Amino acid sequence: MYYRIISFCLSLCLALSLNAHTVTSGSVSIDIEQPHIPSLQASITDFGGVGDGHTLNSKAFEEAISYLSQKGGGTLIVPSGIWFTGPIQLKSRIRLLLKNQAVVKFSPDYRLYRQAGENELQSPLYAADATDIEICGDGLFDGSGDLWRPYKKQNATASEWNRKLKTEGVLNVAGDRFYPMTPEEQEYFRNHPINKHAGEADQWMRAKDYLRPELLHFVRCNRVSLCGNTYINSPGWNLHPELTTNLVLKNVTVKNDNNAANGDGIDIESCQKVHITQCRFDVGDDGICIKSGLNEAGRKRGIPTADVIIDSCTVYHAHGGFVVGSEMSGGVRNIAVSACRFIGTDNGLRFKANRERGGVVENIYVNNIYMDRIVSDAVLFDLFYGGTSGEDALDNDPSSFRKNEIPAAIGSGTPTFRNIQIDGIICLGTGRAFYFDGLPEQPIENITINNMYAKSLAPSLISQAKNLTLKNITLEGNKTVYLNGVAQVEVDKTNKADIKHIR
Repeated sequence: MYYRIISFCLSLCLALSLNAHTVTSGSVSIDIEQPHIPSLQASITDFGGVGDGHTLNSKAFEEAISYLSQKGGGTLIVPSGIWFTGPIQLKSRIRLLLKNQAVVKFSPDYRLYRQAGENELQSPLYAADATDIEICGDGLFDGSGDLWRPYKKQNATASEWNRKLKTEGVLNVAGDRFYPMTPEEQEYFRNHPINKHAGEADQWMRAKDYLRPELLHFVRCNRVSLCGNTYINSPGWNLHPELTTNLVLKNVTVKNDNNAANGDGIDIESCQKVHITQCRFDVGDDGICIKSGLNEAGRKRGIPTADVIIDSCTVYHAHGGFVVGSEMSGGVRNIAVSACRFIGTDNGLRFKANRERGGVVENIYVNNIYMDRIVSDAVLFDLFYGGTSGEDALDNDPSSFRKNEIPAAIGSGTPTFRNIQIDGIICLGTGRAFYFDGLPEQPIENITINNMYAKSLAPSLISQAKNLTLKNITLEGNKTVYLNGVAQVEVDKTNKADIKHIR
Protein backbone atom coordinates (compact mmCIF):
# COMPACT_ATOMS: atom_id res chain seq x y z
CA MET A 1 0.00 0.00 0.00
CA TYR A 2 2.80 2.41 0.96
CA TYR A 3 4.61 1.61 -2.30
CA ARG A 4 1.47 2.30 -4.35
CA ILE A 5 1.04 5.70 -2.67
CA ILE A 6 4.65 6.65 -3.41
CA SER A 7 4.29 5.43 -7.00
CA PHE A 8 1.08 7.43 -7.47
CA CYS A 9 2.72 10.60 -6.12
CA LEU A 10 5.73 10.17 -8.41
CA SER A 11 3.44 9.64 -11.41
CA LEU A 12 1.42 12.73 -10.48
CA CYS A 13 4.55 14.87 -10.15
CA LEU A 14 5.81 13.59 -13.50
CA ALA A 15 2.50 14.41 -15.17
CA LEU A 16 2.53 17.90 -13.71
CA SER A 17 6.13 18.50 -14.81
CA LEU A 18 5.29 17.37 -18.35
CA ASN A 19 2.45 19.89 -18.38
CA ALA A 20 4.76 22.86 -17.85
CA HIS A 21 7.72 24.39 -19.65
CA THR A 22 10.30 27.03 -18.82
CA VAL A 23 10.82 30.03 -21.08
CA THR A 24 13.80 32.30 -20.60
CA SER A 25 14.71 35.57 -22.29
CA GLY A 26 17.56 37.60 -20.84
CA SER A 27 16.72 38.49 -17.26
CA VAL A 28 13.19 37.07 -17.38
CA SER A 29 12.47 33.37 -16.82
CA ILE A 30 9.00 31.91 -16.37
CA ASP A 31 7.55 28.46 -15.80
CA ILE A 32 4.34 28.25 -17.82
CA GLU A 33 1.76 25.57 -17.13
CA GLN A 34 0.11 24.23 -20.27
CA PRO A 35 -3.58 23.35 -20.66
CA HIS A 36 -4.64 19.80 -19.94
CA ILE A 37 -7.47 18.73 -22.24
CA PRO A 38 -9.07 15.25 -22.00
CA SER A 39 -8.97 13.05 -25.11
CA LEU A 40 -12.74 13.08 -25.81
CA GLN A 41 -13.63 14.61 -29.20
CA ALA A 42 -16.80 15.82 -30.87
CA SER A 43 -17.62 17.65 -34.09
CA ILE A 44 -19.84 20.68 -34.40
CA THR A 45 -21.76 18.72 -37.04
CA ASP A 46 -22.76 16.18 -34.37
CA PHE A 47 -24.91 18.93 -32.84
CA GLY A 48 -26.58 20.16 -36.01
CA GLY A 49 -23.90 22.62 -37.09
CA VAL A 50 -24.03 23.67 -40.75
CA GLY A 51 -21.04 25.36 -42.36
CA ASP A 52 -22.83 27.09 -45.22
CA GLY A 53 -22.00 30.68 -44.24
CA HIS A 54 -25.56 31.74 -43.39
CA THR A 55 -27.12 29.17 -41.02
CA LEU A 56 -26.81 30.45 -37.44
CA ASN A 57 -24.80 27.94 -35.40
CA SER A 58 -25.03 29.54 -31.94
CA LYS A 59 -27.11 26.68 -30.51
CA ALA A 60 -24.82 24.02 -32.01
CA PHE A 61 -21.72 25.59 -30.42
CA GLU A 62 -23.47 25.99 -27.08
CA GLU A 63 -24.73 22.41 -26.99
CA ALA A 64 -21.41 20.93 -28.15
CA ILE A 65 -19.39 22.80 -25.52
CA SER A 66 -21.94 21.93 -22.84
CA TYR A 67 -21.78 18.25 -23.81
CA LEU A 68 -17.96 18.15 -23.63
CA SER A 69 -17.96 20.08 -20.37
CA GLN A 70 -20.40 17.65 -18.75
CA LYS A 71 -18.10 14.80 -19.81
CA GLY A 72 -15.12 16.44 -18.12
CA GLY A 73 -13.82 18.28 -21.18
CA GLY A 74 -12.46 17.53 -24.63
CA THR A 75 -11.95 18.84 -28.16
CA LEU A 76 -14.64 20.46 -30.29
CA ILE A 77 -13.69 20.01 -33.95
CA VAL A 78 -14.83 22.61 -36.48
CA PRO A 79 -14.26 21.14 -39.96
CA SER A 80 -13.87 22.96 -43.25
CA GLY A 81 -16.72 25.40 -43.91
CA ILE A 82 -18.02 28.88 -43.08
CA TRP A 83 -19.59 28.68 -39.63
CA PHE A 84 -21.89 31.66 -39.02
CA THR A 85 -22.63 32.14 -35.33
CA GLY A 86 -23.27 34.39 -32.37
CA PRO A 87 -20.87 34.47 -29.40
CA ILE A 88 -19.03 31.32 -28.30
CA GLN A 89 -18.42 30.93 -24.57
CA LEU A 90 -15.67 28.47 -23.77
CA LYS A 91 -15.54 26.48 -20.55
CA SER A 92 -12.84 24.68 -18.60
CA ARG A 93 -10.91 21.84 -20.27
CA ILE A 94 -12.20 22.67 -23.75
CA ARG A 95 -10.12 22.75 -26.92
CA LEU A 96 -11.62 24.49 -29.98
CA LEU A 97 -9.93 23.06 -33.08
CA LEU A 98 -10.50 24.71 -36.47
CA LYS A 99 -9.47 22.28 -39.22
CA ASN A 100 -8.82 22.66 -42.94
CA GLN A 101 -8.86 26.46 -42.80
CA ALA A 102 -12.37 26.60 -41.40
CA VAL A 103 -13.87 30.08 -40.94
CA VAL A 104 -15.94 31.08 -37.91
CA LYS A 105 -17.87 34.17 -38.98
CA PHE A 106 -19.50 36.06 -36.11
CA SER A 107 -22.85 37.72 -36.68
CA PRO A 108 -22.99 41.53 -36.43
CA ASP A 109 -26.46 41.32 -34.81
CA TYR A 110 -25.86 43.17 -31.54
CA ARG A 111 -28.87 41.44 -29.91
CA LEU A 112 -27.00 38.13 -29.84
CA TYR A 113 -24.31 39.63 -27.58
CA ARG A 114 -26.48 41.35 -25.02
CA GLN A 115 -26.38 40.06 -21.45
CA ALA A 116 -29.21 40.61 -19.02
CA GLY A 117 -28.58 43.63 -16.83
CA GLU A 118 -25.31 44.51 -18.57
CA ASN A 119 -24.48 47.58 -20.64
CA GLU A 120 -21.41 46.12 -22.33
CA LEU A 121 -21.80 43.33 -24.84
CA GLN A 122 -20.34 39.84 -24.56
CA SER A 123 -17.32 39.26 -26.77
CA PRO A 124 -17.65 36.82 -29.69
CA LEU A 125 -15.04 34.55 -28.08
CA TYR A 126 -15.47 34.66 -24.31
CA ALA A 127 -14.41 32.79 -21.20
CA ALA A 128 -14.56 33.70 -17.52
CA ASP A 129 -13.17 31.93 -14.44
CA ALA A 130 -12.14 28.93 -16.53
CA THR A 131 -9.03 26.75 -16.62
CA ASP A 132 -7.37 24.71 -19.36
CA ILE A 133 -8.57 26.31 -22.60
CA GLU A 134 -7.01 25.91 -26.02
CA ILE A 135 -7.92 27.37 -29.42
CA CYS A 136 -5.84 25.87 -32.20
CA GLY A 137 -5.73 24.83 -35.84
CA ASP A 138 -5.29 26.72 -39.10
CA GLY A 139 -8.72 28.35 -39.26
CA LEU A 140 -9.89 31.93 -39.10
CA PHE A 141 -12.16 33.92 -36.76
CA ASP A 142 -13.90 36.91 -38.37
CA GLY A 143 -15.49 39.35 -35.92
CA SER A 144 -17.50 41.26 -38.57
CA GLY A 145 -16.08 44.40 -37.00
CA ASP A 146 -16.49 46.55 -40.10
CA LEU A 147 -20.23 46.46 -39.36
CA TRP A 148 -19.60 47.69 -35.79
CA ARG A 149 -16.79 50.21 -35.92
CA PRO A 150 -17.25 53.93 -36.53
CA TYR A 151 -15.53 55.16 -39.67
CA LYS A 152 -13.48 58.35 -39.41
CA LYS A 153 -13.44 60.66 -42.40
CA GLN A 154 -9.87 61.72 -41.65
CA ASN A 155 -8.68 58.12 -42.02
CA ALA A 156 -10.32 57.52 -45.39
CA THR A 157 -9.73 58.55 -48.97
CA ALA A 158 -12.50 60.49 -50.68
CA SER A 159 -13.66 57.44 -52.61
CA GLU A 160 -13.61 55.24 -49.48
CA TRP A 161 -15.64 57.80 -47.55
CA ASN A 162 -18.21 58.16 -50.34
CA ARG A 163 -18.60 54.39 -50.61
CA LYS A 164 -19.15 54.13 -46.86
CA LEU A 165 -21.83 56.84 -46.94
CA LYS A 166 -23.79 54.74 -49.43
CA THR A 167 -24.07 51.85 -46.97
CA GLU A 168 -26.56 51.48 -44.11
CA GLY A 169 -25.72 53.76 -41.22
CA VAL A 170 -25.75 57.30 -39.82
CA LEU A 171 -23.45 60.33 -39.61
CA ASN A 172 -22.61 62.07 -36.38
CA VAL A 173 -23.57 65.70 -35.89
CA ALA A 174 -20.15 66.98 -36.96
CA GLY A 175 -20.35 64.99 -40.19
CA ASP A 176 -16.88 63.47 -39.79
CA ARG A 177 -17.74 60.04 -38.38
CA PHE A 178 -19.98 57.36 -39.88
CA TYR A 179 -21.67 54.65 -37.80
CA PRO A 180 -22.70 51.41 -39.51
CA MET A 181 -26.16 50.85 -38.08
CA THR A 182 -29.40 49.25 -39.18
CA PRO A 183 -32.71 51.10 -38.72
CA GLU A 184 -33.55 48.65 -35.93
CA GLU A 185 -30.31 49.48 -34.13
CA GLN A 186 -30.93 53.18 -34.56
CA GLU A 187 -34.34 52.83 -32.92
CA TYR A 188 -32.94 50.76 -30.08
CA PHE A 189 -30.15 53.14 -29.19
CA ARG A 190 -32.41 56.17 -29.43
CA ASN A 191 -34.50 54.61 -26.66
CA HIS A 192 -31.61 53.22 -24.61
CA PRO A 193 -29.08 56.07 -24.13
CA ILE A 194 -25.74 55.38 -22.46
CA ASN A 195 -24.94 57.69 -19.53
CA LYS A 196 -21.25 57.81 -20.50
CA HIS A 197 -22.20 60.10 -23.36
CA ALA A 198 -24.95 62.08 -21.65
CA GLY A 199 -25.36 65.55 -23.07
CA GLU A 200 -24.05 64.77 -26.56
CA ALA A 201 -26.43 65.52 -29.39
CA ASP A 202 -25.56 62.27 -31.14
CA GLN A 203 -25.43 60.21 -27.95
CA TRP A 204 -27.62 57.43 -29.34
CA MET A 205 -25.13 56.85 -32.16
CA ARG A 206 -22.12 56.87 -29.84
CA ALA A 207 -23.78 54.18 -27.73
CA LYS A 208 -22.99 51.42 -30.18
CA ASP A 209 -19.40 52.66 -30.46
CA TYR A 210 -19.09 52.47 -26.66
CA LEU A 211 -20.63 49.02 -26.47
CA ARG A 212 -18.77 47.29 -29.32
CA PRO A 213 -17.04 44.19 -27.95
CA GLU A 214 -13.57 42.77 -28.33
CA LEU A 215 -13.15 39.75 -30.60
CA LEU A 216 -11.72 37.64 -27.76
CA HIS A 217 -11.98 38.38 -24.04
CA PHE A 218 -10.78 35.85 -21.47
CA VAL A 219 -11.03 37.07 -17.89
CA ARG A 220 -9.73 35.36 -14.71
CA CYS A 221 -8.62 32.26 -16.61
CA ASN A 222 -5.65 29.94 -16.09
CA ARG A 223 -3.69 27.79 -18.53
CA VAL A 224 -4.76 29.21 -21.89
CA SER A 225 -3.18 28.47 -25.26
CA LEU A 226 -3.90 30.12 -28.63
CA CYS A 227 -1.99 28.45 -31.44
CA GLY A 228 -2.04 28.72 -35.21
CA ASN A 229 -5.30 30.51 -36.04
CA THR A 230 -5.98 33.89 -37.60
CA TYR A 231 -8.16 36.56 -35.95
CA ILE A 232 -9.49 39.37 -38.14
CA ASN A 233 -11.94 42.24 -38.27
CA SER A 234 -12.68 42.79 -34.60
CA PRO A 235 -15.32 45.30 -33.48
CA GLY A 236 -12.83 46.69 -30.91
CA TRP A 237 -9.61 45.29 -29.50
CA ASN A 238 -8.78 41.96 -31.13
CA LEU A 239 -7.43 39.81 -28.27
CA HIS A 240 -7.91 40.82 -24.63
CA PRO A 241 -6.70 38.40 -21.96
CA GLU A 242 -7.41 39.93 -18.55
CA LEU A 243 -6.42 38.71 -15.07
CA THR A 244 -5.24 35.52 -16.73
CA THR A 245 -2.25 33.34 -15.80
CA ASN A 246 -0.21 30.86 -17.83
CA LEU A 247 -1.03 32.22 -21.28
CA VAL A 248 0.69 31.15 -24.53
CA LEU A 249 0.21 32.58 -28.02
CA LYS A 250 2.14 30.84 -30.77
CA ASN A 251 2.01 31.30 -34.53
CA VAL A 252 -1.12 33.47 -34.32
CA THR A 253 -2.04 36.10 -36.92
CA VAL A 254 -4.11 39.17 -36.00
CA LYS A 255 -5.40 41.49 -38.74
CA ASN A 256 -7.64 44.53 -38.75
CA ASP A 257 -8.19 47.35 -41.21
CA ASN A 258 -5.50 50.00 -40.87
CA ASN A 259 -8.16 52.58 -39.98
CA ALA A 260 -9.98 50.33 -37.50
CA ALA A 261 -10.75 52.52 -34.48
CA ASN A 262 -9.37 50.96 -31.26
CA GLY A 263 -8.30 47.93 -33.29
CA ASP A 264 -5.42 46.86 -31.04
CA GLY A 265 -3.76 43.53 -31.82
CA ILE A 266 -3.47 42.15 -28.28
CA ASP A 267 -3.95 43.89 -24.94
CA ILE A 268 -2.48 41.88 -22.07
CA GLU A 269 -4.14 43.29 -18.96
CA SER A 270 -3.11 42.33 -15.41
CA CYS A 271 -1.85 38.93 -16.57
CA GLN A 272 1.11 36.87 -15.33
CA LYS A 273 3.25 34.19 -16.95
CA VAL A 274 2.71 35.03 -20.60
CA HIS A 275 4.64 33.87 -23.67
CA ILE A 276 3.92 35.35 -27.12
CA THR A 277 6.03 33.86 -29.89
CA GLN A 278 6.11 33.72 -33.69
CA CYS A 279 2.97 35.86 -34.03
CA ARG A 280 2.03 38.48 -36.62
CA PHE A 281 0.02 41.68 -36.13
CA ASP A 282 -1.30 44.13 -38.73
CA VAL A 283 -3.89 46.33 -37.06
CA GLY A 284 -5.53 49.73 -36.68
CA ASP A 285 -4.13 50.69 -33.27
CA ASP A 286 -1.37 49.38 -30.99
CA GLY A 287 0.15 46.01 -31.92
CA ILE A 288 1.37 44.19 -28.79
CA CYS A 289 0.19 46.16 -25.78
CA ILE A 290 0.72 45.73 -22.03
CA LYS A 291 -1.95 47.13 -19.69
CA SER A 292 -3.08 46.82 -16.07
CA GLY A 293 -6.15 48.97 -15.53
CA LEU A 294 -7.05 52.63 -15.75
CA ASN A 295 -6.40 55.33 -13.13
CA GLU A 296 -7.88 54.82 -9.64
CA ALA A 297 -9.74 51.63 -10.57
CA GLY A 298 -6.54 50.06 -11.85
CA ARG A 299 -4.55 51.15 -8.81
CA LYS A 300 -7.23 49.86 -6.47
CA ARG A 301 -7.25 46.48 -8.20
CA GLY A 302 -3.47 46.56 -7.94
CA ILE A 303 -2.70 43.54 -10.12
CA PRO A 304 0.27 44.18 -12.41
CA THR A 305 1.08 42.54 -15.70
CA ALA A 306 4.26 40.64 -14.89
CA ASP A 307 6.58 37.93 -16.17
CA VAL A 308 5.95 38.27 -19.89
CA ILE A 309 8.20 37.08 -22.72
CA ILE A 310 7.60 38.24 -26.29
CA ASP A 311 9.87 36.91 -29.02
CA SER A 312 10.08 36.31 -32.76
CA CYS A 313 6.99 38.41 -33.56
CA THR A 314 6.31 40.78 -36.45
CA VAL A 315 4.16 43.90 -36.29
CA TYR A 316 3.25 45.67 -39.52
CA HIS A 317 0.79 48.56 -39.43
CA ALA A 318 0.09 49.66 -35.83
CA HIS A 319 0.34 52.76 -33.69
CA GLY A 320 3.14 51.01 -31.81
CA GLY A 321 4.97 47.71 -32.22
CA PHE A 322 5.51 46.97 -28.54
CA VAL A 323 3.52 49.23 -26.22
CA VAL A 324 3.17 49.76 -22.48
CA GLY A 325 0.14 51.81 -21.41
CA SER A 326 -1.48 54.06 -21.29
CA GLU A 327 -3.77 52.08 -18.96
CA MET A 328 -0.95 50.74 -16.75
CA SER A 329 -2.19 51.92 -13.35
CA GLY A 330 -1.83 48.50 -11.68
CA GLY A 331 1.83 48.28 -12.65
CA VAL A 332 3.99 46.45 -15.19
CA ARG A 333 7.18 44.52 -14.44
CA ASN A 334 9.53 41.84 -15.71
CA ILE A 335 8.89 42.03 -19.45
CA ALA A 336 11.34 40.74 -22.08
CA VAL A 337 10.97 41.55 -25.78
CA SER A 338 13.44 40.06 -28.25
CA ALA A 339 13.97 39.16 -31.92
CA CYS A 340 10.95 41.12 -33.12
CA ARG A 341 10.35 43.10 -36.32
CA PHE A 342 8.35 46.30 -36.59
CA ILE A 343 7.67 47.22 -40.22
CA GLY A 344 5.64 50.32 -41.04
CA THR A 345 4.38 51.01 -37.53
CA ASP A 346 3.81 54.58 -36.35
CA ASN A 347 6.19 53.96 -33.44
CA GLY A 348 8.50 51.09 -32.61
CA LEU A 349 8.76 50.91 -28.81
CA ARG A 350 6.00 53.01 -27.25
CA PHE A 351 5.65 53.77 -23.53
CA LYS A 352 2.75 56.06 -22.58
CA ALA A 353 1.03 57.38 -19.45
CA ASN A 354 0.01 60.67 -17.85
CA ARG A 355 -0.38 62.33 -14.46
CA GLU A 356 -3.64 60.51 -13.73
CA ARG A 357 -2.44 56.95 -14.27
CA GLY A 358 -0.09 56.19 -11.36
CA GLY A 359 1.43 52.73 -11.44
CA VAL A 360 5.03 51.53 -11.67
CA VAL A 361 6.56 50.23 -14.91
CA GLU A 362 9.91 48.56 -14.22
CA ASN A 363 12.33 45.89 -15.32
CA ILE A 364 11.69 45.98 -19.07
CA TYR A 365 14.31 44.30 -21.27
CA VAL A 366 14.31 44.81 -25.04
CA ASN A 367 16.92 43.41 -27.41
CA ASN A 368 17.53 42.46 -31.02
CA ILE A 369 14.77 44.50 -32.66
CA TYR A 370 14.62 45.31 -36.37
CA MET A 371 12.57 48.31 -37.51
CA ASP A 372 11.87 49.91 -40.87
CA ARG A 373 9.55 52.62 -42.20
CA ILE A 374 8.71 53.86 -38.70
CA VAL A 375 6.52 56.93 -39.16
CA SER A 376 7.26 58.83 -35.94
CA ASP A 377 9.61 57.46 -33.27
CA ALA A 378 11.74 54.34 -32.95
CA VAL A 379 11.71 54.67 -29.13
CA LEU A 380 8.99 56.78 -27.53
CA PHE A 381 8.22 57.68 -23.91
CA ASP A 382 5.12 59.89 -23.77
CA LEU A 383 4.26 60.77 -20.17
CA PHE A 384 1.92 63.55 -21.31
CA TYR A 385 -0.27 61.12 -23.24
CA GLY A 386 -3.63 62.62 -24.15
CA GLY A 387 -2.43 66.10 -23.21
CA THR A 388 -0.35 68.88 -24.74
CA SER A 389 2.60 67.99 -26.93
CA GLY A 390 5.90 69.83 -27.03
CA GLU A 391 6.97 68.42 -30.38
CA ASP A 392 6.79 71.71 -32.29
CA ALA A 393 9.64 73.09 -30.19
CA LEU A 394 12.09 70.62 -31.70
CA ASP A 395 11.57 72.15 -35.14
CA ASN A 396 11.40 75.79 -34.06
CA ASP A 397 13.33 76.40 -30.83
CA PRO A 398 14.50 73.28 -28.96
CA SER A 399 15.63 75.38 -25.99
CA SER A 400 12.00 76.30 -25.34
CA PHE A 401 10.86 72.67 -24.97
CA ARG A 402 8.52 72.64 -21.93
CA LYS A 403 10.55 75.54 -20.56
CA ASN A 404 7.70 76.73 -18.39
CA GLU A 405 6.43 73.30 -17.35
CA ILE A 406 5.75 73.36 -13.60
CA PRO A 407 6.42 70.10 -11.73
CA ALA A 408 3.23 68.70 -10.24
CA ALA A 409 2.95 67.35 -6.73
CA ILE A 410 3.81 63.65 -6.59
CA GLY A 411 0.80 61.57 -5.60
CA SER A 412 -1.05 58.36 -6.36
CA GLY A 413 -1.60 59.48 -9.94
CA THR A 414 2.10 59.97 -10.67
CA PRO A 415 3.40 57.21 -12.97
CA THR A 416 6.88 55.74 -12.53
CA PHE A 417 9.02 54.31 -15.35
CA ARG A 418 12.35 52.82 -14.32
CA ASN A 419 14.92 50.13 -14.99
CA ILE A 420 14.49 49.78 -18.74
CA GLN A 421 17.26 48.27 -20.89
CA ILE A 422 17.24 48.49 -24.69
CA ASP A 423 20.03 46.70 -26.55
CA GLY A 424 20.46 45.94 -30.23
CA ILE A 425 18.14 48.12 -32.34
CA ILE A 426 18.50 48.41 -36.11
CA CYS A 427 16.10 50.97 -37.57
CA LEU A 428 16.48 51.64 -41.29
CA GLY A 429 14.03 54.50 -41.36
CA THR A 430 12.22 56.63 -38.77
CA GLY A 431 11.03 60.15 -38.11
CA ARG A 432 13.05 60.35 -34.88
CA ALA A 433 15.32 57.84 -33.18
CA PHE A 434 14.18 58.91 -29.68
CA TYR A 435 11.44 61.02 -28.21
CA PHE A 436 11.33 60.93 -24.39
CA ASP A 437 8.79 63.36 -22.91
CA GLY A 438 9.10 62.65 -19.20
CA LEU A 439 7.57 64.34 -16.17
CA PRO A 440 9.76 66.87 -14.33
CA GLU A 441 8.44 65.71 -10.95
CA GLN A 442 9.14 62.03 -11.71
CA PRO A 443 11.83 61.59 -14.39
CA ILE A 444 12.19 58.36 -16.32
CA GLU A 445 14.90 56.55 -14.35
CA ASN A 446 17.67 54.05 -15.05
CA ILE A 447 17.38 53.86 -18.84
CA THR A 448 20.11 52.17 -20.87
CA ILE A 449 20.25 52.15 -24.66
CA ASN A 450 23.08 50.10 -26.18
CA ASN A 451 24.02 49.22 -29.73
CA MET A 452 21.47 51.17 -31.72
CA TYR A 453 21.64 52.17 -35.37
CA ALA A 454 18.95 54.42 -36.83
CA LYS A 455 18.37 56.48 -39.95
CA SER A 456 16.26 59.41 -38.77
CA LEU A 457 14.77 62.44 -40.49
CA ALA A 458 14.32 64.76 -37.52
CA PRO A 459 16.25 65.58 -34.33
CA SER A 460 15.70 63.39 -31.30
CA LEU A 461 14.91 64.42 -27.75
CA ILE A 462 15.37 62.90 -24.31
CA SER A 463 13.63 65.04 -21.71
CA GLN A 464 13.35 64.51 -17.95
CA ALA A 465 15.42 61.40 -17.38
CA LYS A 466 17.71 60.30 -14.57
CA ASN A 467 20.57 57.81 -14.77
CA LEU A 468 20.60 57.65 -18.56
CA THR A 469 23.20 55.59 -20.41
CA LEU A 470 23.81 55.84 -24.16
CA LYS A 471 26.39 53.44 -25.60
CA ASN A 472 27.34 52.73 -29.20
CA ILE A 473 24.54 54.81 -30.70
CA THR A 474 24.94 55.45 -34.44
CA LEU A 475 22.55 57.86 -36.13
CA GLU A 476 22.43 58.70 -39.82
CA GLY A 477 20.44 61.43 -41.47
CA ASN A 478 19.67 63.74 -38.56
CA LYS A 479 22.23 62.94 -35.87
CA THR A 480 21.07 65.46 -33.27
CA VAL A 481 19.91 64.26 -29.84
CA TYR A 482 18.79 67.02 -27.47
CA LEU A 483 18.99 66.35 -23.72
CA ASN A 484 16.60 68.35 -21.57
CA GLY A 485 16.53 68.02 -17.79
CA VAL A 486 18.65 64.86 -17.89
CA ALA A 487 20.58 64.12 -14.71
CA GLN A 488 23.42 61.64 -14.28
CA VAL A 489 23.89 60.85 -17.94
CA GLU A 490 26.63 58.57 -19.28
CA VAL A 491 27.42 59.12 -22.95
CA ASP A 492 29.92 56.62 -24.34
CA LYS A 493 32.60 57.90 -26.70
CA THR A 494 31.65 55.25 -29.27
CA ASN A 495 28.42 57.12 -30.03
CA LYS A 496 28.10 58.55 -33.51
CA ALA A 497 25.46 61.11 -32.68
CA ASP A 498 25.46 64.80 -31.94
CA ILE A 499 24.47 65.04 -28.26
CA LYS A 500 23.37 68.54 -27.21
CA HIS A 501 22.28 69.62 -23.72
CA ILE A 502 19.39 72.11 -23.69
CA ARG A 503 19.12 72.46 -19.92
